[in-house]
Amino acid sequence: MKILCELKKGGNWIRIHEDGGMVTGEFDLGGKRVNPFYSHPWPEYTGGDLLGFLKGDFVCVPFGNKPCSPIPGYAAEEAFSEKEYPHGYSSNGKWELQRCSGYSAEVVIRYTDSVIDRVEREIAFLDGKMGISFKNRVAVKENTRLPIGAHPIFRLPEKPGMAKLTVPKTDLIHTYPVKTDETSILKTNATASDIRSMPLAEGGSIDLTSLPLAQHTEEVLMLAGAAEGRVCLENHEEGYRAVLEFDYVKVPNFLLWISNRGRQFAPWNGCNLCLGIEPVVSAFDFGTAISRSDNALAKQGVKTCVSIEKDVPFTFDYQIYIENI
Repeated sequence: MKILCELKKGGNWIRIHEDGGMVTGEFDLGGKRVNPFYSHPWPEYTGGDLLGFLKGDFVCVPFGNKPCSPIPGYAAEEAFSEKEYPHGYSSNGKWELQRCSGYSAEVVIRYTDSVIDRVEREIAFLDGKMGISFKNRVAVKENTRLPIGAHPIFRLPEKPGMAKLTVPKTDLIHTYPVKTDETSILKTNATASDIRSMPLAEGGSIDLTSLPLAQHTEEVLMLAGAAEGRVCLENHEEGYRAVLEFDYVKVPNFLLWISNRGRQFAPWNGCNLCLGIEPVVSAFDFGTAISRSDNALAKQGVKTCVSIEKDVPFTFDYQIYIENI
């Protein structure tokens, strides 16, 4: 997998990859080497698509993809005429390097046969913190509405309960409308007020702040209307905290993707373990047509699309850093 640019600062590094624009990093935290980012565990996979280079952080424009089968409450009113990729062309195509100097870099991916013109990113070391700054810019060829999002993926410890997730107060917590996977254990299409007490399909509840779970499962949840843009994941096995801070005014929602050794089919094979914390403006991961429609989330007041004007690119920024606990 070609690396477009490697930034170095002391004993720390950030790598930006050509395929999908994946960003990874490793940091020296008081003499302790810490890499908070996930990397897929199937090196033998040769599909040449998103699954083949799934790692670290990437930006999704447009976010999601058309579901394989109809989902109640999420019917598209108008078809999206463009070719769709899982999480957009930005997550699947080859990025170009614009600049790689000092402690920052700029990369771009250009679209053809699309209302989207290009997506640009500036990636840089944070000042005063052990982490990365992400500045994103989406330019379009004509006025449009799109679901957008970022897709940071974090490693989880092997032992159940050795990571602690802290999320901000939100207006709504909504489970996936259908089973994410055959192994999924959450009650579908349910709402809750506290992630520490999420309803189970077979009755009772589960605390999703204590990870990984003891059960093998695959889950996706929408947390909408965040009161602040800060999510923390403490890794007690390795003694560090990863912090994601995002612009919750522009991007008021985030998805949690809990991949807890659930999917049993290839290349997942029941061995994938990670947590995606994904700031989004989207109807779950159901793609452009559904996110533009009067879907079930939109009817509850959740913002599921951003409006972008031809001459006014949409920008959204976030940062990820680590600290000792």
